[in-house]
Amino acid sequence: MTIIETFPTQCSDFAGKIRSLVGLPTDRLLSGLSAALGSVRDKYPLMDDDLPDGAAGGYSRHLLHSDDDGLFSVMLLVWRPGGFSPVHSHWTWCGYVVLDGTLHEDRLHWDVASKQAVVRDRIDRMPGDVVVSSPGLHDIHRLGNARQDIAVSLHVYGVSRDATMTHVNRVLPS
Repeated sequence: MTIIETFPTQCSDFAGKIRSLVGLPTDRLLSGLSAALGSVRDKYPLMDDDLPDGAAGGYSRHLLHSDDDGLFSVMLLVWRPGGFSPVHSHWTWCGYVVLDGTLHEDRLHWDVASKQAVVRDRIDRMPGDVVVSSPGLHDIHRLGNARQDIAVSLHVYGVSRDATMTHVNRVLPS
């Protein structure tokens, strides 16, 4: 994971908005998170030259901001062609906005009998699309880039910087 140092000064108002949401009831937090993420793409457009390198056929995660009190982390994900996450739900509240390119999302549901996640539907997420989620097994998905161009998304997770690798994604059998 790389750390991009310019985000805190460029987007401090965004981080301030997210910080003001932490501790609100889940429905209000997710509603506010959705609004904040929806405003990011127009305010902070990315230039191709600004994109960090990513693994071919995969995706890379880059820490942009970590709240001083460990309340949340903001990450930029760069999706190379063919790069997909594993099937997962989340241990924490979270959300993302597609900044550039198109992301493909398989949405799944938990099948109690088979003890695995089963595809419910598939949707393409376009630039400006925002998705938010609370913790649990109700928002299971697999996200990735099925196209030939790079895709970029901005994610906010309700965990500290140190927990982004272990306490965000709950990987599930499918």
